[in-house]
Amino acid sequence: MEALIEEAREAANAPEASAKKENDAEKALDNSSKHDSGDESISEDEEEKSEATADFRAIGREIEDLLFSGEEISDEIYVRLFVAKLRITYEYKSPRQKLREVKHEARRCVEIKDRLMDIETTLVNEAETLSKKAIKNMNTEQEALNKEQAELMKAKTNGWVLVDFPCTYAQAKLLEQALSGY
Repeated sequence: MEALIEEAREAANAPEASAKKENDAEKALDNSSKHDSGDESISEDEEEKSEATADFRAIGREIEDLLFSGEEISDEIYVRLFVAKLRITYEYKSPRQKLREVKHEARRCVEIKDRLMDIETTLVNEAETLSKKAIKNMNTEQEALNKEQAELMKAKTNGWVLVDFPCTYAQAKLLEQALSGY
């Protein structure tokens, strides 16, 4: 907990030059993507990451102010700090981006299944007329497709676990509300 608070305080006190360099780099990236795509706005993913970094710095400044005035850090600030750090650390994907990825994976699974069926049918029905080289190539392709299919079917394990937080019921309620909206 102390390490995260210290990180936020350091981010808040980072020299303005480095903060300006980060903003300039983000703007340059945004401008180059605008010219490439013809789109005048940044993507939802880039916007979320930028907002999370700005929130993290602002929370760091807020914590600094509270500590210098001798006040206690509230549960709401702890929760906002954790949520901002999670959004910085783990890639945010908009619902549209997630949907595109799921559809792509589903299409690829169907393509693999269809190709595997074609190979199996060919090997069963035309085994006598195929050369050994053709059979070997089909078996190699079949193995590669089976490996790719297994990779696509693996459960994605990209999550996180909070250790020593939340510490109270109030923090747990606030964290649930911040993460789920309920």
